[in-house]
Amino acid sequence: MTVSVVIVDDSETERYVVKRRLSRAGGFCNVWEAPSGAQFLDDHFSANSNTSPDVDHLLVLMDINMPRMNGFDTVERMEALMAEGQGPKECSVIVCTSSENPSDKLKSQEFQSIKGYIVKPIDKTDIADLTKAIEA
Repeated sequence: MTVSVVIVDDSETERYVVKRRLSRAGGFCNVWEAPSGAQFLDDHFSANSNTSPDVDHLLVLMDINMPRMNGFDTVERMEALMAEGQGPKECSVIVCTSSENPSDKLKSQEFQSIKGYIVKPIDKTDIADLTKAIEA
């Protein structure tokens, strides 16, 4: 299975840290970054998609606290686009956020594509759990 990762976070520093940790862990064919939910959707779910057609599974590390379009709004739109046949064949989302708010954790369970919830900063154990999320 070809797995690619997209880090969706408005913080350039957070994207950099996660990308380095993923690089050290290995096993992912592509790691893309998106500074906003809108950019992520445009890059991977539009006619101008950056997602290669040979990508079987897209793993999305989604921040939920972003300006304009938050992570939950982004996932909701992503799921709607996938239902219309747009985007990659499969997509799993791991919420990767600084929020420990129980209501955010509960809300994440409302989405079919959200497979996990990680509170930043992401660590080695979290990276190891990412592969388990893909298989689930």
